[in-house]
Amino acid sequence: MQMNINYLTDSKGNKVAVQIPFKEWDELIRDYNKLSQYHRLKVNLRKSLREIEMIENGKKTASSLSEFLNEGGLGARPEEIPI
Repeated sequence: MQMNINYLTDSKGNKVAVQIPFKEWDELIRDYNKLSQYHRLKVNLRKSLREIEMIENGKKTASSLSEFLNEGGLGARPEEIPI
């Protein structure tokens, strides 16, 4: 994406700020939020895979579905979860 960037400089010519059109800023924020969401998903998947490995190696006890759902503060009972 080609951006329309304007640099603001001080009296010595040093760049001190950047100015971009609002539409481009909005696109940057949207892209950042998507990447942030993707990153959180990857981190959580890695944690889950490590936990599965620990359970398989006997280093951790598996949780029941009810315990798992209540662990995250979801408070939902399995029968309340829509399928």
